[in-house]
Amino acid sequence: MNLTASLFGVADNNLPYFRGRTLRAEARDQSFYYSDLRAGLWYTRRGRRISVAANGTSTLQTYPQIQIGNTTRSSHAGAVGITGTSRRGAFRAEQRLQYSPYYQFRVVPVPSGLTSGLADVAAPDAAFAVSGHGAYQHNTELGWTYQTTNRSSLSLDYRHENIDFTGAVPDRRIHDAGVAWRRNVTRNAALVMGYRYHRRDLAGETAPVLRHDIDVGVNYNTALQFSPRTTFSFAIGSVVISNSRDVRAVSSQRNLIRLIGQTDLTHQLGRTWHLGVSADRGLQYVDGVSDVFFADRVVGSIGGYLGRRVDVQATTGYSTGGLRFSTTRRGYNTHASTARVRMAIAQSVAAQVEYVNYRFVFSDAVTLPTGIPARQNRQVFRVGLTTWFPLLP
Repeated sequence: MNLTASLFGVADNNLPYFRGRTLRAEARDQSFYYSDLRAGLWYTRRGRRISVAANGTSTLQTYPQIQIGNTTRSSHAGAVGITGTSRRGAFRAEQRLQYSPYYQFRVVPVPSGLTSGLADVAAPDAAFAVSGHGAYQHNTELGWTYQTTNRSSLSLDYRHENIDFTGAVPDRRIHDAGVAWRRNVTRNAALVMGYRYHRRDLAGETAPVLRHDIDVGVNYNTALQFSPRTTFSFAIGSVVISNSRDVRAVSSQRNLIRLIGQTDLTHQLGRTWHLGVSADRGLQYVDGVSDVFFADRVVGSIGGYLGRRVDVQATTGYSTGGLRFSTTRRGYNTHASTARVRMAIAQSVAAQVEYVNYRFVFSDAVTLPTGIPARQNRQVFRVGLTTWFPLLP
C-alpha cells in the first residue's frame, strides 16, 4: 500500500464553474489563483493466479477570491478490481465510483483522470471542468478471455455505467456488451471478428440510442526493420450502426456502415526518452448530449529524463466530430495539451510544474445542456510539491 500527496498553487485564466458568482474586485476578469490538494491510497496484491487492487483518491481546491457561497470544491474517486488466470483463460472484474463537483467533456483527447490499469482511477481534474454541474458516476466492468487453440482466442466483455448529474444535465445510463474471436494469422497479424451491442439512455429522451456493431478486421503489430526501436501497429474494422435515435419516426430508421480504425507509432529515443503518436476514427458520445458524433482523433506524447533528477512529460491532441454519423457535417472541434516537469529534491519528495491548455467549439446544430458554453479556451498553471511513500510492504 502506497500513499501519495501533492499540494499546488494554481493560476487559472477561465474558471467556468464559478462564472456568474459575486467575486472580489481583483477577480472580475475570471482569472483565479487557488490551492489544489491531492491525496491517494494505492493497494496491490499479486498472486500466482489472482491479483487484487484497490485505490481511493481525493482532491480539494480552495478559492480565496470567491466572496460568497462555498469557497471550496472537492472531488473523490475509488476503485476495486480483481484479475485471475488459468491455464487457458483469464478474467477481470472492476468497480469504479466517482464524484465530481463540475461537468467535464470526454471529447478532450488528453486523458483527464481515468487510466487503463487494474482499479486505477484518479479523482477528476479541475483543469478540465466546463461548468458547475456536479455528477455521481459508477462503472462496472467484466471481461473473460479463453484460449480455444494455440492460435485462437474467444473474449467476452460487459460494461455498465451510470452518471447522475446534480444540475440541468440529463442523467445517462449505458449498457455495452461484446463478443470477439481472434485468430493469429502470422506472428504480427491477427484476424478479428466480433459483435457489440450498445444501449445509451438519456433522461428526458423517449427513445434510447441503440448500436449493433459487426466488426470484421485485422490487427497488426511489428517493429520496423529499418528502425528496431520503432513499433508500429494498426487495427481496422467496420461497424453497422443501427440509428434508432429518432425511433419515434419509424421512417427515419436506417443502418449506416462506417469504417473504423486505430494506428499507433512508438519510438524509443535513447535509453530514457520515448515518443508516441496515435490516431483513430470511431463513434464519440458526449455526456448529457443526445447527438452522436463520428470522430477523428490524433494524440502525440513525448517523455523522458533530463539527468538523474528531472523528468519531463508532454501530451497534445486534437479531435473533431461529425454530427449524427456524418463524415462532413461538423459537430465539434477540440484541442488539449498538457506538460509536466518534475525534479526530485529528496528521496520521496519532488517539485513539480504543470501546464494545461484546452479549447473546444461546438457547432450551432448541437444542443448542449443548460449552462454549458458552446466554446471555451482555458489555460491552467500549477506549481507545487508531491510526495509518495509505502505504508505496507
